[in-house]
Amino acid sequence: MFKINCTTQKPVARLFTGAWETFGAVRRTPDTRTFNQLTDSIDAYAQNIPEVKELAQQLKSLNPKYLGTICDTLELATNRELLNNSININAPLPQYKNRCVREILIPDMLYASKENTEAMDLVNSIINNTDSITSKYALCCMIDGILKNKDLSRQMLATSKVVEDIAKETLSGAANIDYRHQANFMDFIKACVNSTTNPDKIQLMFKNIIPVVNKMENNLEIDLLAFLKSKVDNEDILARLKTLPKYLENIKEGLKDFDLVKYLTKSENL
Repeated sequence: MFKINCTTQKPVARLFTGAWETFGAVRRTPDTRTFNQLTDSIDAYAQNIPEVKELAQQLKSLNPKYLGTICDTLELATNRELLNNSININAPLPQYKNRCVREILIPDMLYASKENTEAMDLVNSIINNTDSITSKYALCCMIDGILKNKDLSRQMLATSKVVEDIAKETLSGAANIDYRHQANFMDFIKACVNSTTNPDKIQLMFKNIIPVVNKMENNLEIDLLAFLKSKVDNEDILARLKTLPKYLENIKEGLKDFDLVKYLTKSENL
């Protein structure tokens, strides 16, 4: 006598756990899934997702950190939010020969997990610091091979360390149906992950400059792209940043024409 097990294997969830989700900037709890739980999850997804079935053995050989990010991506693909602006990353895209976002990204993530880990660090940071709709929106922006671009690895690594800051700057407010917050978030990410960007300036902007500017009463605008291209030493910029409050007090009438980036990146002595 033998028994047939008809139980369908299920992946171990981390993002959609039944709790009410906060939208905007979030801080997800660390991934505590064991390696066996991650590989079992891959087997579960392989039951219904062709590219996972095809690549299952290679995926299960990856560093657990990046395997966890791939499982997170598959969890995003197989769950939806009960909102009108829920994003379906399984929908076929005619311009990509009817492949979907998920289908394009999983092989790219497999490659990046071995050859361009900085890209996976960025994806991981986005998923851990944004709501599920923003995470899906970001994944949709990564289907043109960006994860395999080693020339941007330094920018990706630096950006991964400020995703939380970018999310707080761009994703505040109520959920929106037109993705304007998500587009703003990705504009910041794209500005940082750019071939003209100096990686050393990314953390300086989000960890040092923006916090100072946000505390001021003056409504200052920052040309992010211009600043990120700067070659001026960080020490010189930080020295000028210390003089900024006093300088602004002396030019109250000229604030309309004040160029913050030009001021911070001036080369002459203070």
